[in-house]
Amino acid sequence: MNVLEVENLNATFGNFRLKDISFSLKDNSILVILGRNGAGKTKLLECLCGLEPITSGNIILKNTNITCKKPQERKIGYIGSNLGLFPHLSILENVSYGLKFNKGKLKLEEIIDIFNLKDFLKRKPHQLSSGQKQRVALARTLCTDPGIILFDEPTSDISYLEKPLLLKEIKAILKKFNYASLFVTHDITEAMYVADYIGIMSDGYLKYVQSLSEFLISPYDMHGAEFLDFNILKAKRT
Repeated sequence: MNVLEVENLNATFGNFRLKDISFSLKDNSILVILGRNGAGKTKLLECLCGLEPITSGNIILKNTNITCKKPQERKIGYIGSNLGLFPHLSILENVSYGLKFNKGKLKLEEIIDIFNLKDFLKRKPHQLSSGQKQRVALARTLCTDPGIILFDEPTSDISYLEKPLLLKEIKAILKKFNYASLFVTHDITEAMYVADYIGIMSDGYLKYVQSLSEFLISPYDMHGAEFLDFNILKAKRT
């Protein structure tokens, strides 16, 4: 079953355009869209969330056309690179905030236990590490019981040593509770920790989507191959 279907999405932002983007996302699967800076990755997520208008196309979530719905009506969880935590609220207040919008599949106590937040509930976001903040952001999002979760460069501020563990935790939680999700990143290493499928984006086009295993063996074109080649060169240098 497809959780998300995007059909011929077009959008214009000044001189930049998203052009005829079409893809689908299966239930309980993770699609990572790779692209250089300026490829249009973040703009795509903002269009899916309703934060930016589209000029044509359809966005269908769980068999419901949400193209014209307001952001708060779309049942989409969005975790941006700045995470969007409320600095003046405690961790408990940040996490439970999501329950105001939806009862959710999970209870607050379950969320706190899953993310090991019990010892941090009275703290404010600035008192946490980057990895802890990321866990709080995901915990708050799960409280809303979204139809899908979008991640925009989710570990850009996470240390090199902490990043693999956090990505593995995120993937395990998404799989455990059967959430489909869409990541965007420019980091092939990050993608390999979480992806079931890889999409390549360039100059406003989503060029193609492959399974992770297919992509690693034989990417469809040079845009995908360049990500793999760059990663190999970087590994050799280190």
